[in-house]
Amino acid sequence: MPPKEKKYTIIISTIGSLILLGSILFPLLGHFSDQISPSKPTIPSFSWDNQKPGVYDERKLFRTSSDVFSIQKNNDDYFIKDVSLEEKDAYLVFPSMVKDADGSYFSIAGTAKESLHDNLISSRANSLKGVYFPSLYTTIGESSFANMPKLEEVRFGSGEGSQTLQNHAFENDISLKEISFSKNLVSIGIESFKNNTSLLKIDLLSTSLKTLGEGAFNGCSSLNEVYLPSSLTSFPKSLFASCSSLKKIHYEGKLTAWANLPKDSSWMQGSSIREIICSDGIHIQE
Repeated sequence: MPPKEKKYTIIISTIGSLILLGSILFPLLGHFSDQISPSKPTIPSFSWDNQKPGVYDERKLFRTSSDVFSIQKNNDDYFIKDVSLEEKDAYLVFPSMVKDADGSYFSIAGTAKESLHDNLISSRANSLKGVYFPSLYTTIGESSFANMPKLEEVRFGSGEGSQTLQNHAFENDISLKEISFSKNLVSIGIESFKNNTSLLKIDLLSTSLKTLGEGAFNGCSSLNEVYLPSSLTSFPKSLFASCSSLKKIHYEGKLTAWANLPKDSSWMQGSSIREIICSDGIHIQE
């Protein structure tokens, strides 16, 4: 055989041998790799749904439910009049079933007028980051969760009846970023979410909201997404005033409904709103 042909034959044979060797070794290496580094089990993400009522620490570990909620009964009405917290408590889950003084259980979602008293949470709760309601609470009392510097998330449950958030309920909660509203919500009081400077989005489309109080979202300077139902009856004074990041509002109703909706002249004072996106078109705000 001539020298050139012999050289090519050697090269081709060598490549073929390497391919054959690789086809044998790679499956073996994969097998041993699985034995040496087995895949880690998937850890399910934490969810507050169906968590037992009580207080949890920063790591979301349950601390206690004993003596946390103080229940008051007035005729057929039940009130949570006080919540006892410690400085290390970071998350609070409200009960949907509570035993009263007579030893009988009642459902928070099953009666008509369960409420949270005014100024429910004291200044001791400065570490609280999350508040969760598994079922419907019909009234959230005035200033119940106001001035809580670390509160980041609030979730409301639903049930039979209607819900009202009273005046200043979550005012000056400067870390509040996420709110999941109850479908039973019908009214938000005066300055309920005023100066919540970390709040990015308000979605009220799934609610039964009819009334918004004056200045309800005044000073929410990071707010950039708002979704409002057609059930609203008016836009009061300073509703979205000083919402400097808010450029558009999504409104469930039609353009004619938006045009006929009563609005105070100061409802968007100091904001950047330019568009109202309705179900049948866009209104350009002057």
